[in-house]
Amino acid sequence: MKPTQIAATMASLVSLVMAAATPANGGLAGTPLRVRQQVDDMLPMAEMSWTGPIFPGDATNTTLSGTAKSIYEHILAINPKYAEENPPLPEVEARGEGQLEKRDSVSCSYGSPVNYADCDEGLRYLRALGGGSGWCGANANSCARVSCSWKCGMHLCNTSGGYIQVYCRDIANDMATIFGNCHYTYDGWTYGYGRYTFSNHYTQLGWASC
Repeated sequence: MKPTQIAATMASLVSLVMAAATPANGGLAGTPLRVRQQVDDMLPMAEMSWTGPIFPGDATNTTLSGTAKSIYEHILAINPKYAEENPPLPEVEARGEGQLEKRDSVSCSYGSPVNYADCDEGLRYLRALGGGSGWCGANANSCARVSCSWKCGMHLCNTSGGYIQVYCRDIANDMATIFGNCHYTYDGWTYGYGRYTFSNHYTQLGWASC
């Protein structure tokens, strides 16, 4: 990614942080890391799969496995022009609690706090996979590690009995929504964590050792 694109992404991230919704569950501003007691009930870990076109006009999709970063690097090795042919999508504004679908919910009781600035790399890779047309998938009853750049863990967890796919860009948007609803500032840094639950899967954001 060009320096100008990175600068624009960081500027957008700062704007997102400043405009994020008021934290849910009674508010978390000023909460020290050491008192955040989180639930850890993640499903068994598995590799994420990505499905999408690698070359413009591909009649069939290609399927690769790994994290968003490793998959993106694999794609570039196959098609060095992939980045210019599939420019990353812009960030979207985080959805507040009142904007969620009736069957969807965000909980701030899952995951460990992570400095959201450390999540920027993983978000950029997610938005770059297929320029919005790539699918990220997880096997039945498992959590796929979407990204773990700079210890920022992003996961797609399948709670159904069959394989599922969601747009990779939607996972990036989910992370923004989780952060918008579950964040606080401590010692000058802004941290986020939480889980966004849907009818057959959930996405989760938090610090990870990987």
